[in-house]
Amino acid sequence: MSHHARRCPLCGQQFATRQGFERHYQRVHHQLSRFACPGCGAAFETRGALIDHARTLHHRWA
Repeated sequence: MSHHARRCPLCGQQFATRQGFERHYQRVHHQLSRFACPGCGAAFETRGALIDHARTLHHRWA
C-alpha cells in the first residue's frame, strides 16, 4: 500500500486510494444512510442492499 493509503477508522478496512475509502465510508458507515443492520450497525442506501448484507454475513432473512 502506498503512503497515501487510507484505513477506515470504524472497521479497519484498508484502501489503496482516498477515493476508495470515501466510497466505502459513504456506502457503509455514513450516518445518513436509511437502512442500518441490526446485527452490526453497517448502513445501506437501499433495503435490498441491507437484505443482501444480512443474508451473506449474518445468515438472516434467508
